[in-house]
Amino acid sequence: QECTREVKRLIPHQEVPTSTASPSSRGVVGGVHHPPVRGHFYAMSLFFFSLDCLRELSSHEPLNRSWPTPSIADLTDALHGLCSRSWKGDLEDIVHDSHEFTRAEVLPDRCFESVYMVTLLRDGFGFNLESRDITFTFLVDGDEVEWSLGMAISHFAEEQLPAVTLLGDDGVDADVGASVNGVLRMYDEKYLNVYE
Repeated sequence: QECTREVKRLIPHQEVPTSTASPSSRGVVGGVHHPPVRGHFYAMSLFFFSLDCLRELSSHEPLNRSWPTPSIADLTDALHGLCSRSWKGDLEDIVHDSHEFTRAEVLPDRCFESVYMVTLLRDGFGFNLESRDITFTFLVDGDEVEWSLGMAISHFAEEQLPAVTLLGDDGVDADVGASVNGVLRMYDEKYLNVYE
């Protein structure tokens, strides 16, 4: 509870309960309004590493059953299971093999990271408590996914295809898949030799 209060203090947002908030009153983080949450999202990198650790070390059965697409409520309910664990005589005994993606020096931070991420998703971005619109993942089609690849693709797309629109009036543009694949091919052709 104390971590949650601190995180809410550190992430300035409107104090509107997510379950009753209108779409226009949610999605404010640090004074910046974000568009309403809609569609399906993939959470990767630290979101995956921390919340997968939460899943494993919280012993929260509903989170384990629903993984990799838990509800925000599942994640929120599991926080106590991890954060109430004692360091002495418990976590310190498993620090070197606690979780596949958690090094010993990172384990003491996993509770706070998990509280921060769940609070950000729930109270900051306004994800509905019961929705399962986020898939937490490390691999997509067998390849590791990281924010840096997304950033590179985004920058390259802006540079090469400034007029590409991902969302039409009636939803996702039919040419999005072709556009993204084209951007990936151009990116590979332009930058592949840099890393060889």
